[in-house]
Amino acid sequence: MRSRAKITVFVSLLIILSLALSQGNNALATKAEEEAALKTARVMTTELLKRTKGMLVKLLHEGDMLKAITVCAIAVPEIMAEFNSKPHHTIKRTSVKYRNPANMPDYYERKILEEMQSLADKGRLTPEFESIDVVTENDDITYLRYMKPLRVEKPCLNCHGPSENIAPEVMKFLAKFYPDDRARDFKEGDLRGAVSVKIALKFPENQP
Repeated sequence: MRSRAKITVFVSLLIILSLALSQGNNALATKAEEEAALKTARVMTTELLKRTKGMLVKLLHEGDMLKAITVCAIAVPEIMAEFNSKPHHTIKRTSVKYRNPANMPDYYERKILEEMQSLADKGRLTPEFESIDVVTENDDITYLRYMKPLRVEKPCLNCHGPSENIAPEVMKFLAKFYPDDRARDFKEGDLRGAVSVKIALKFPENQP
């Protein structure tokens, strides 16, 4: 029942945001529209992290390293595709030290990741931290940009830790599917990257 209620809340937020955008497509984004988009971004991020962590913890507890890494390779993109099916909504995991080239940061994301790393280096990147911006990009569309940092937890080290500590079968998998892998040699507590959400708020005058 609790899971169904959360899904209902998520769908309701998307409906509210869609109605707000349909009523003011070519007007400046209102504060209400921005707040609706921010609520949606937070729910999307929370649900993605919860579902991903739940699957990983279960498989790691069972000791199946290869299945655990396929969660990140296959299951997580499928979960993100569910969220991205809504027009003008995108969610991704991104990092300067990415594994999948599809997760390479864009210019904005790289800038925020660098700011997060600077805060982390100073011991000032708190669990509550989130980056929130409203920006107009090169396509003349105004977006809410939301990013939440990802920290390396102990289970993550099974495939993101020092190469010499990663199981041979996992290294073989990485070499086959991610030959340009950059996402290793992390330590527990390091900044792994961020969840990045992008929601359109305002479109150009000549775009329906």
